[in-house]
Amino acid sequence: MCKASVLKFGLFMIMTTIIASPAFGGLMHYANPQQGEHVVLNYTSEGAGGDSGGPFQATLYDAYNNPTDVWKTFCVEADGGEENFSPGTTYQVWSTDPHVAAATGNYVTNEAKWLYYQSLHHPKSLVGYTPDNIDSDTVLQQAIWHGILHNNNPLNITYSELAATWYNAAVDAVATPAGLADADLVRVLNPADLEYTGTGVQAQSQLYETTIYDIPEPSTIVLLGMWALGLLAYARRQRKKV
Repeated sequence: MCKASVLKFGLFMIMTTIIASPAFGGLMHYANPQQGEHVVLNYTSEGAGGDSGGPFQATLYDAYNNPTDVWKTFCVEADGGEENFSPGTTYQVWSTDPHVAAATGNYVTNEAKWLYYQSLHHPKSLVGYTPDNIDSDTVLQQAIWHGILHNNNPLNITYSELAATWYNAAVDAVATPAGLADADLVRVLNPADLEYTGTGVQAQSQLYETTIYDIPEPSTIVLLGMWALGLLAYARRQRKKV
């Protein structure tokens, strides 16, 4: 491999890693919140959803107040006064769970999680769904609520025909290994006021997609850069031997 090719490849690897890094910014599909970190919830650019539901934009901040993850989310509590949040307010990450919304004990079924995952990755699997459209996302929020149980009972929510159709598709999907695998990547984020100590009302719990892949930290980016320079040095030595 010639020196120019090695250099181009190294630069390509560095830029690819930087773009994939949370620090690069932009709305991502995944998040990895940790207890004690801070999260800010806002409406997305679509505006406010119907019935006090999503979509929302969540921004996670590390211990140094640096934004790390930014993602689109939906809530798992219905409008009933049990939880709410003020857009732009900073909350603490109180807990995370595969299924349970800690404040109310709402149980997020695999069907609800599958619906959220499909909206991010395979929107065409939801017939009639238009990504990043407030009308579609309002229906999607209804469909997700359709898959939430409170004290083992469905939420008392009125669902549109389209929301029921999507939920039924989710029922069929999670009965397969592939559909269940998609649902398993979704978790519940339970936020609370910064002063919250374990009693009282928490904020609205939100969905997020975790990832089995480790997202490179800045130190990893530096190591990749050193790796590219090492390749370049090796190419130079090989060229001298010719």
